[in-house]
Amino acid sequence: MDNLKQKQEVYNQILKRTFPENHKEWGGSGLIITKDPNYKGYSTDLVICSNDANAYSWLLTELYRIYDSKIDYMNKYVFILEYGNMVQEQIKKGNDLTAVLEFLFNSIVLKWDNENDIIQ
Repeated sequence: MDNLKQKQEVYNQILKRTFPENHKEWGGSGLIITKDPNYKGYSTDLVICSNDANAYSWLLTELYRIYDSKIDYMNKYVFILEYGNMVQEQIKKGNDLTAVLEFLFNSIVLKWDNENDIIQ
């Protein structure tokens, strides 16, 4: 599947809310996304605790897969932690899950696409 089709598929899943609700929680590269309010991680980890952890983890996994050819051993930390910081900011704003996922998707696409195309 080419990159544009992958993006369209993910974007449609966001809008239709057909993403998996039981996706494995993200843990790696300095970012932990979990439902467990007692999870501490390492002092250097960005830990995000949310009831929507599975959805945020799913989207990060999908975006990482889409941009795999642009992500290397150095910039993966930028990619992942940038995503985590955006999730944290959006949670603080209290937006609904679909709006947050759409914002995250479009923000990453704008930053990581050479063509700067937003799927609509």
